[in-house]
Amino acid sequence: MKNTNLFKATCPHDCPDACSMEVEIDEITKKVMKVSGEKSHPVTKGFLCNKVNNYIDLIYNKDRVLYPKIRVNSKQEKQAKWKRISWEDAIDIISRKLDHTLKEYGPNSILPYSYSGTLGLVGFLGLGEAFFNKLGAIKLLRTICTAAGEEAEALTDGRIGNADIENIPKMDLVLLWGTNTFSTNVHMVPFLEKAKRNGAKIICIDPRVTRTSKFSDIHIQPKPGTDSALALCISKYMFDNNLVDIDFLKKNTIGWEKFLNESIKDFSIEKTSELTGVDKNLIEILAKSYAKTKNSFIRLNWGIQRRLNGGMIVRTIKMLPLLSGSVKGDGGICLSTGGEMRNFNYDGIYRPDLCKNPSRKTVNMIQLGKALASDSEKIKFFYVWNSDPVNCAPNSNLIKKSLLSDEIFTVVHDTFNSDTSNYADILLPADTALERDDFYGAYGNYYYSFSPQVIPKVGESKDNNEVFRILAKKMNFKESCFSMTNIDMIKHLIEKGNNPFLTGKKFSDFEKNSFIKADLNYKDRFGVKSGLWPTKSGKIEIFSEFLKSRNQSPLPIYTEQKLSNKYPLTVLSAATHNFIGASFQHVPRLKKIFSRQTLEISGVDAKKRNINDGDICRVFNNLGETYAYALIVKDLLPGTINVPKQIRSSQLIDESNINSLVSEEVADFGKGPIYYSTFAEVEKHL
Repeated sequence: MKNTNLFKATCPHDCPDACSMEVEIDEITKKVMKVSGEKSHPVTKGFLCNKVNNYIDLIYNKDRVLYPKIRVNSKQEKQAKWKRISWEDAIDIISRKLDHTLKEYGPNSILPYSYSGTLGLVGFLGLGEAFFNKLGAIKLLRTICTAAGEEAEALTDGRIGNADIENIPKMDLVLLWGTNTFSTNVHMVPFLEKAKRNGAKIICIDPRVTRTSKFSDIHIQPKPGTDSALALCISKYMFDNNLVDIDFLKKNTIGWEKFLNESIKDFSIEKTSELTGVDKNLIEILAKSYAKTKNSFIRLNWGIQRRLNGGMIVRTIKMLPLLSGSVKGDGGICLSTGGEMRNFNYDGIYRPDLCKNPSRKTVNMIQLGKALASDSEKIKFFYVWNSDPVNCAPNSNLIKKSLLSDEIFTVVHDTFNSDTSNYADILLPADTALERDDFYGAYGNYYYSFSPQVIPKVGESKDNNEVFRILAKKMNFKESCFSMTNIDMIKHLIEKGNNPFLTGKKFSDFEKNSFIKADLNYKDRFGVKSGLWPTKSGKIEIFSEFLKSRNQSPLPIYTEQKLSNKYPLTVLSAATHNFIGASFQHVPRLKKIFSRQTLEISGVDAKKRNINDGDICRVFNNLGETYAYALIVKDLLPGTINVPKQIRSSQLIDESNINSLVSEEVADFGKGPIYYSTFAEVEKHL
């Protein structure tokens, strides 16, 4: 008989699914014996992705940081050398350095940096936000992932009413637009398979050839950045064929007539084919397929909006379910359910009122290199958690160069030695999801879940909030928020966070059930049922006065992306099948499967450059370079290449990943990043 206990937990990683996991724990050793999918969850249904199936190897990994460390060599040396110290000493050093920095340089010299190392609603920012508010430190604009699309949604329909993937099996048509679902949203796949068995047509829109495109019935490959033209053409087709829900538009929107008369009039199938490179017959099939049914579902993912015209692409695609009327049924469009799911009042935890710095500065996280290098910013203290900016942020060469400075005291809190920690003065050990309590709201479905601590902390690791509690105490901060436990914060969000999806719910409900579906039918919910929309006008703003006031097109339009003559290849740096950003890159089995950084290139582009499969190639532009092994992909759109995102640069030839080629320019909306508006040239190296 096994001496084990079973617990339910939630995957914390940056994925839409928020999988429910079943964790088997040895009663005696308190170690994890098995991690598997928890079968009763209606979306994640008892299976895990290939990353999280290896979770034990992440927890008990020989490369984990287990103790606080202090750097004992110069940052100019290639590899950091460390000395183990106590937590007491580490906190003492950090707090003294903070005191000194505040007195000598002021709060605008202190820069916090974090993002989605965990998506737990208390682990994501939590007390870190309160701590740096109390210091009056620089406010970080966390734009690196979704900013352009979020603002585009917010200025259109208020970020509400994203379609529920549980309804996909009912659909006649599913558009997988800019998403490699099989690699980055795998728990949607059974719903797609069921829809297909029920007779639905699946259309993939993506310049790349992926597992998802191979599964789909039709694969449409527009030139990168031309998706708006496709969307406007479909809109025109619907209007031209009287297949638009005019009653819905009249009741719920502002500006639909201007959209008809100004935005779409030039987007014939012929013109759209010229702009996108897509065959006219395919465009007509797409337009007809979408226009003829209201029973459709568009799954739009975040990569598409990480470009100079990314926000406008989202605005134009968002028009389609409004015109067709699919938004009124079980379908519509899903970019992210997070706009509602994660919409809490966090003030009781984040305490924005604690900031007393009247001249507080902001730094856009995608312009980290510029901020660190700036003489005017004079950043002297840099604290990193939940992130590996050396590998994930644009213009990474400038970041590395700046972090070599002894003038910047850097603290990194991470589960592993990251490439950013190689520039740290103090390295603190972070835990994993099974070592802490947290609460999750999925951003690809409508389920909340409580994930309890099920094993003791490994080594001397501490979770994000623990560290900020200890630092706050050391710095004599008296505010009650700094004594809140993770459970206190979870209770606060559920019971006092003012999210109507959880009206009437208590923390005890989640202790009993682990996961609970959001109340999608609560009274007066914004959207179709109430006819109320969380925008300035209270309606869907197809025409936006706000955009007009900041000299942008007030209507969804096609905005052309300028190409580069010197660097003719558009770089897509998509997520890999084996890692989630920087996460899981220390897991031996996944490292072995990934093997090496590859350059996906079309046969046409490879032939022009005399490149063969397996050749080591240099990918470069005016900002930087990276090296990768050529992988000639049949049917990949010529002019487009793919090099995977956020691969640890320390593991690569010349120690530079694809983000060394990405500029710090911002997108048209939200000050978001432009990873996919990167242009490069490729040459054979060896």
